[in-house]
Amino acid sequence: MKDVKPSIEELAVELVEFDDHDQQIRSTITPLGAYLHDAPATKEELDMTSRLVAMKQR
Repeated sequence: MKDVKPSIEELAVELVEFDDHDQQIRSTITPLGAYLHDAPATKEELDMTSRLVAMKQR
């Protein structure tokens, strides 16, 4: 089976802010590339991000 890894452009971090009643106030999506532009992503960083993306899609 071919090991498919997402490109850095497809990965992002979503920050969500909630109020005191657990209602979503705002959501901000930041491309992961904004954090990793100085160095290539390590295998551990790609694995962790892939798991986070998979959790979001469930």
